[in-house]
Amino acid sequence: MSNETEFMNALAGAGGPLCDDCLAPAAGWNQRQQANQVGRRLEARGVIARPKTTCVMCHKIKTVSAVGDSPSLPSEPPPVAAQTRSVAGTAVAEPPAGAQPWHWEGNVQAAIAAHLASTGWRLTQVVDTASKAQGVDVIAQRNGLELWVTVKGYPKGTERTNPSTQSRHWFSHAMFDVVRYRTKRPDVAIGVGLPDGFTTYLNLAPTVAWLHASAPFVFYWASEDGEVRED
Repeated sequence: MSNETEFMNALAGAGGPLCDDCLAPAAGWNQRQQANQVGRRLEARGVIARPKTTCVMCHKIKTVSAVGDSPSLPSEPPPVAAQTRSVAGTAVAEPPAGAQPWHWEGNVQAAIAAHLASTGWRLTQVVDTASKAQGVDVIAQRNGLELWVTVKGYPKGTERTNPSTQSRHWFSHAMFDVVRYRTKRPDVAIGVGLPDGFTTYLNLAPTVAWLHASAPFVFYWASEDGEVRED
């Protein structure tokens, strides 16, 4: 039985919306992050919704997973080339749930893709970050406008480089992507996706105000619970 089927069975058995904390044990999982990742993946495909409302199990107001009166899991989407996930149905490739921290680039990308899909954008490309594929991380269209988003996670660090130092490099790479994208396509909207809550990124964002004004772009800040805020 797939993770998605276990997720949907747990949700159907609850008879109402479930938060990630309650859904994980209901599906037989030890980590809430597994429920969060699978839920965001299903939301990106349009199978479920993830509004902020009352969980039927813990009765707290949280981000929950919710389906209609007769939930059903659609058949798996056809395989997509490993290099680039070009998605009309907003399918987002991820490694096995629970294998990476929430601030890993692929998880940040999935949260942003789901956010865009829920706000009326049609996803046309989601690059497979797990295979380090080249290309714009997320491309979406809405009302005749095309959006290119470069996404960075927060690093684990290495023996030679601590996470704070490495994250500065990643932030500069994202800013260079903004410059490249604007030079290549003056007509597209541009976004920069980052995990929220990390001091380095939050402190660096105001320092590029001049670029923000010269080559307009939007920051998409993804939080651990999958919520995304735009700045």
